[in-house]
Amino acid sequence: MDASVSASTAAVSASGRADTAHGAPDDPAWRWATLSPALLMMLLLSVLPLANLFLTSFYTVTWADFGMTVAGAGALADLVAVAAVPRAA
Repeated sequence: MDASVSASTAAVSASGRADTAHGAPDDPAWRWATLSPALLMMLLLSVLPLANLFLTSFYTVTWADFGMTVAGAGALADLVAVAAVPRAA
């Protein structure tokens, strides 16, 4: 019975809580330092394509002659033209 008590008390750290880090340092600063690059990359890879879709919706983008051609605010002018069309009653 003494062996089980000593084994359970050895797993408790000096701060009074169980050591769940399995020998690794349990510091919140290190957690954020190691997790933040992955979170930043995930955020960028999810937000940048959406921003690109939003911004290119205001331009007319065509692929011709093995290159991309961007023509001003053509899509925005098209939206204004569609809004100006009278509706049938």
